[in-house]
Amino acid sequence: MKSLIYKNSHAASGAVLLLLVAALLPSGSAWAAGAIRTNSVAYAQDFEGIGEGVSIVSASPLGWSGSDTNFAVVVTTNNTSSSFPLEASAHTKVAKLQTDGNTITNILESVDDKIWIDMGIQMVPSDATPESFTNDTEVQVAMFLNASSNLVVYHGTMDGGYALGTSNVYTVLDHPAIEAGSWHRLTVEMDYESANTAFGPGYYLEFFRVLLDGTAISNALCWDDPGILGTLGGTGTWFVCANPDDAIERDLNATSLSGTGYFDDFVVTNGPVSYSVSYTIAASVSPAAAGSIDPGSSNTTSGANATFTITPAAYWDITNAVQDGVTSAWSSTSYTWSNVTANGSLVIQMDAQRSVSNVPIWWLAAMNTSTNGDDDTDSDGRKGWEEWLLQSDPDDSNSVGQVTVTVTNGSNVVSYTADGMVDPELPPLKLDRSTNLLSGLVEEADIDRSPSGTKTWVEALTDAFYRVRGTN
Repeated sequence: MKSLIYKNSHAASGAVLLLLVAALLPSGSAWAAGAIRTNSVAYAQDFEGIGEGVSIVSASPLGWSGSDTNFAVVVTTNNTSSSFPLEASAHTKVAKLQTDGNTITNILESVDDKIWIDMGIQMVPSDATPESFTNDTEVQVAMFLNASSNLVVYHGTMDGGYALGTSNVYTVLDHPAIEAGSWHRLTVEMDYESANTAFGPGYYLEFFRVLLDGTAISNALCWDDPGILGTLGGTGTWFVCANPDDAIERDLNATSLSGTGYFDDFVVTNGPVSYSVSYTIAASVSPAAAGSIDPGSSNTTSGANATFTITPAAYWDITNAVQDGVTSAWSSTSYTWSNVTANGSLVIQMDAQRSVSNVPIWWLAAMNTSTNGDDDTDSDGRKGWEEWLLQSDPDDSNSVGQVTVTVTNGSNVVSYTADGMVDPELPPLKLDRSTNLLSGLVEEADIDRSPSGTKTWVEALTDAFYRVRGTN
């Protein structure tokens, strides 16, 4: 998400996604016009209860405003952040921002103490610096992702003697690169009260800090603590807000987003917020038809355990658990992955229960026949195990695995009807061919078993003998 945090509705240059924090909402301002409502703090929205393709601008309970309802719609996709503002959410629906240089705004009740703006966000690097808001004196914080995949913040300055700078600056933050298409948790912590408390009434300087995936980012232009200030030395994390004026009290009125990208779990709260890191365990059963596992994907807090319930299908047995590629014998219907500390994968392997002659009982049962692989239930001369290998129907005497050859357009067309249920664990059927039976038959081609139905193979017109062979 080409992204910035900021408060107005001025168009961004290019397709940058801006996030902005605003003070003192001017009456009649363009970005406030048409606002659906003013939201109370704390505000939280995970978009899970909204239909696919529904605009969050037109969904009145959400309180987003914009000049076009197509600027932001709900889509189904997985938010794969390692930490979530709303931990209990399913994180399967997110808001897709597509403002094309315009803005959506969430107007909030005025807050003038401490406030946290927290969200999951997918950002796209920008090769241009947004300039459209630089003349707006109400902007307190703005952010975007530069071409080097680093966050850039727009903020004010103050020197070691506590003298305010006369202009705002852009500062590139030092942190692990944010890869295009990756989800991250972005938090802006606003402090409107510490300086007032520390230096007495009438001193209204505001500060903020940026947390990426729960880690506050330090910078040489940051202060150690907005209530103490201390020194500028590269270890602090608190920036002075843009457009600082220590004689004017400001507060939070709105946040805005502009550009293109995705965001989720949008939270504005008096906080504080928690930063428990979660990891995803993708779980599956092999083969897929052998049963099920619940949950199929587990978001688990770092250090906690993830427990899965396994339900084998009829005539299948649990045999192994493969945790991140390491196989161990397993037979229980419950599996616990202890002390989750990273994303991972779990595959529960199953084996089919077998009748005599090694025929899977599930296959015989699915064909509504005897579960004894040596029985010939349709009296066509073939036992159940032969029908299984040839993929014919053991309950239909007309299904005998017959090979037919027709001449079509000067070619031999070899046909074979495999009308029994597919066993995905069997290798392909084999087509053997010979022009002289005294010389024997030679394997000519594989015939895919799936899906069931008539299989064909074409060759140049010639006198030949053909045979279909099933193996295991």
